[in-house]
Amino acid sequence: WSSDVCSSDLQKYGKAPHTKVTSNIYWDELVKYPSLSYGKPTLNVLYNLYEVSFRLQTFRDKYYPNAKIQINSGWRSKGYNNTLKNADKNSEHLYGNAVDFKLVGYTTSQIYPTFVKYWKGRRYEHKSYGFIHADITKSRGIRADW
Repeated sequence: WSSDVCSSDLQKYGKAPHTKVTSNIYWDELVKYPSLSYGKPTLNVLYNLYEVSFRLQTFRDKYYPNAKIQINSGWRSKGYNNTLKNADKNSEHLYGNAVDFKLVGYTTSQIYPTFVKYWKGRRYEHKSYGFIHADITKSRGIRADW
């Protein structure tokens, strides 16, 4: 399936392929160069990215079917994560459990109230940066606080 294709391309070419994870999300949006310069994601990380992407795609299809999903951040390698000023040292991005996204043409304030009702996992609205953090982790609480 698609995470195997991504894993194969990562090994062969050193970058994620521009192939679809879902109908609106691509592997090269989830696995980007800055993180790849520090290492490669495991197959388990890729599976987690598939899971969070599938859930995000389902949300988009149900509530905003014409919107384009823009992924700001997917998987982060530990090395890259350590270069980010405010990143949690144990961020769910390290495990492929989280994405930061926006829906093109909508503000986070327009989307977030619906997203809160739909999303089963942690989430946080970053109004000042214009994106929503969503992860599939349940053990650390529902609202992510930074």
